[in-house]
Amino acid sequence: MSAFIDKVGSVSERSESASTSDLPPGMMRRVAWRVLPIVSLAFFLAFLDRTNISMAALTMSGDLGFTATIFGLGASLFFVGYCLFEVPSNIALQKFGPCAWFARIMFTWGLFAVAMAFVWNDYSFYICRFLLGVAEAGFYPGLMFYFTYWFPATYRTSMIGILAAGLPLASTIGAPLGGLLLQLNGVWGLMGWQWLFIIEGIPTLILAVAIFFIMPDRPANASWLSKQERDLLESILEHERTYLATIRNNSLGSVLLSGKTWLLGICYLLIQVGLYGVGFFLPQIIKAFGGLSNLSVGYLAAIPSFCAVVSVIYWPRHSDRTGERVWHVASASVLGFVGLVVAAYAGSPTVSLIALCVASAGIMAAIGTFWSFPTTLLGGSSAAAALALVNAIGGAGGFFGPNIMGWLKDATGDYRIGLLVLSSSLVVAAVIALSFKGALSRQRASTVAPAPMLP
Repeated sequence: MSAFIDKVGSVSERSESASTSDLPPGMMRRVAWRVLPIVSLAFFLAFLDRTNISMAALTMSGDLGFTATIFGLGASLFFVGYCLFEVPSNIALQKFGPCAWFARIMFTWGLFAVAMAFVWNDYSFYICRFLLGVAEAGFYPGLMFYFTYWFPATYRTSMIGILAAGLPLASTIGAPLGGLLLQLNGVWGLMGWQWLFIIEGIPTLILAVAIFFIMPDRPANASWLSKQERDLLESILEHERTYLATIRNNSLGSVLLSGKTWLLGICYLLIQVGLYGVGFFLPQIIKAFGGLSNLSVGYLAAIPSFCAVVSVIYWPRHSDRTGERVWHVASASVLGFVGLVVAAYAGSPTVSLIALCVASAGIMAAIGTFWSFPTTLLGGSSAAAALALVNAIGGAGGFFGPNIMGWLKDATGDYRIGLLVLSSSLVVAAVIALSFKGALSRQRASTVAPAPMLP
């Protein structure tokens, strides 16, 4: 991460807006080093505990008698609980403070992540996945809101890109780790998939306690910044929030009922259909190549995820450097579409794996740059709830994607039709992203305001 943060800092500092021109050289790099590592680790664990079911399924489904449809429904029920409690969770975040609420979220989802080891049939599987989603609700949009407390808009997309790398990184590390943990079958009377859930869930509980005690809510509470630095950064961020509030209708009701908010959510939903429809079934798709052990599947499943790590860090940085947002989201979505179509029709496992790498890179690049849309267009006192609603709507993609793949796999006997359906959602997402070009251009022009005076 060192090289990436240093590069992000140098890129951002060369492209400072008027409102950040008074920041001391290297200050935002220091802020990034203090804030990003721990929140990135937390987000890594969130995605690991959310998606480790994909590797567990290699043996869990057989042990418990799950069909692809049962697995797809159970995997997707996480997002029902997640979406239902997303907005209330982020309203509570504003009341109790980000870090205390993050600690609560992490501790409860850690408990249910470990509890996954003890499901015994389809209904217990469904209930535990639903409760895992309820527990984690609000975490990602809460982090997006937390970033508005620390990073001026000029820096934010690059920071979000580094954070978002936790998604594919969790699969890059989690897939081979899951393959290794499945080898613990029979140790102390537990199955390998049970050990997978226990060992991967415990770190979340530990980090939850650490976040409660060591993470500051905002720059004003950061002992590692000087008073002048704290006051300057708080002044710049408050200036941004105040200025945006003057040009937007920010009442809670108007934001939650806004067509713009819902269209952003639908765009994110369509990208998430591709992400989770492929992600939850990727090990099983690779297993279907034939002749592979679970450990080999884990290593091969890490390759598309690694490609996604590279793209989700590079693409948002490129977006920040050029100042362009819309085409970055649209073109990345189209790249994901092409990858899934080629994977569906590939005549060999090698070509299919390469296409899945392309698709994963495109989908994650789209997600990494997408959040520049809502964090730019939605602000003011209701920003946390608005961001939560966008994420909640988008989270429905995590429900539809796995169900589409599971049902079509059982209906057709392979994954081809499912991949094609998922690819079509990415094309529609690209079209919706292009529709925001005018609004983002106007917003960018209207928010170029004088920098605040030094306190």
